Amino acid sequence: MKWFKFDGLPANFFNISPQNVETWLEGPSVFRIRGENQNLAPLLVSTLLHGNETTGFYALQIFLKQYRDQEIALPRNLIIVIGNPKASAKSSRRLQTQPDYNRIWSKHDISEKLTEENLMANEILDFVIAEKPFAHVDIHNNTGKNPFYCVVSKIEENFKKLAFSFGEALILITEPRGAFSVAMSDYCPAVVLECGRSGDGLGIIKVKEYLDKLIVLNTLNEIEYENQLIYKTIARVKIQPGTIIDFNGESDQDVEFSFIQEIEDLNFASVSKDTILCHANGTEKIPLILDNDNNDISSSYVYNDNKIIRLSKDVIPAMLSTNIQVTLEDCLGYLMEIIERP
Repeated sequence: MKWFKFDGLPANFFNISPQNVETWLEGPSVFRIRGENQNLAPLLVSTLLHGNETTGFYALQIFLKQYRDQEIALPRNLIIVIGNPKASAKSSRRLQTQPDYNRIWSKHDISEKLTEENLMANEILDFVIAEKPFAHVDIHNNTGKNPFYCVVSKIEENFKKLAFSFGEALILITEPRGAFSVAMSDYCPAVVLECGRSGDGLGIIKVKEYLDKLIVLNTLNEIEYENQLIYKTIARVKIQPGTIIDFNGESDQDVEFSFIQEIEDLNFASVSKDTILCHANGTEKIPLILDNDNNDISSSYVYNDNKIIRLSKDVIPAMLSTNIQVTLEDCLGYLMEIIERP
């Protein structure tokens, strides 16, 4: 599978949208933009790994346009990875024929046969690692209602500096192991920016201002921050293939699980034991909850109370979404615990 490498950006970069980026890019692409100070390590930024998460693309346009309009060079080299133009053209997370492009980046994949996408991702990794970036920023959106927050795979000082200079909270993840930021974490501090809903104006400006700060740094030691809450994901709420769901919160639906309408309001809240999550219509099943090692721990967290699914214990959810497509393709959301307080 081919990927494409460019030196600099063509002028039409500032006139295209994520939906027509495929007319310009044939596939996953890496751009190396030369900066003024070649003694500074480059900044690596990735976006559109999920084709319907557009905030990073728009933020990069605004961020780079100011340098073009002022006819000045970037302070340092910038490397941009645009992940999935074909999915962007369809405003989709991924195409049906594709894997999730933020699940293919395991540099040390131990599977017997790597897919074309794995091989492509490893080639891109080899290229960007050789550039020795001082930080990696991977820009994403949520489909549900969440604050601005960051995700890291290591709780180290430079990772915290990257995260707390952007968001209101920090989440430590160990899954999915094939995420781009997880792979890059072995080579430089890496952070995922979760910027609210796709294309939201406030998220775009917040990312642009964040890039403004990073691009002028000599080192990450210059970042000052205040500690915020640090969470760790402990489980994913999955919907088994073939399950019919909705978010009407009703007991007379022709669906197996009818989740409560206000489920997105539970994100980053302390949700009490016995809270109702959904109606289990015509089934004694419960939603599938997997720990970080993919063990089924469903019965530890939910129970079926006369076809009403309730929580077995207090939890802190995140990334819960009423987007049925994303829920079925990826997961309903995550469960977390607090591991560090300010």
